[in-house]
Amino acid sequence: MSLERFDLFAFNGKMKILHLSWMVFFITFVVWFNQVPLLQAIGRSLALTPAEIKTLLTLNVALAIPARVLIGC
Repeated sequence: MSLERFDLFAFNGKMKILHLSWMVFFITFVVWFNQVPLLQAIGRSLALTPAEIKTLLTLNVALAIPARVLIGC
């Protein structure tokens, strides 16, 4: 059994995976929480109707669970 040194500031091997995981997790929450304040601008720029916006919001929530299962969060 080999003992590996735990170097939190390294960016190689298992620590690279750890750092990339938390960075992607952080970015997804930033995008998730910015959707509501930017919703009107997104709707105008894509010429979405209110029904289409509601559908996108529903799909956003409904697909979050299967997506997390697929990526392993």
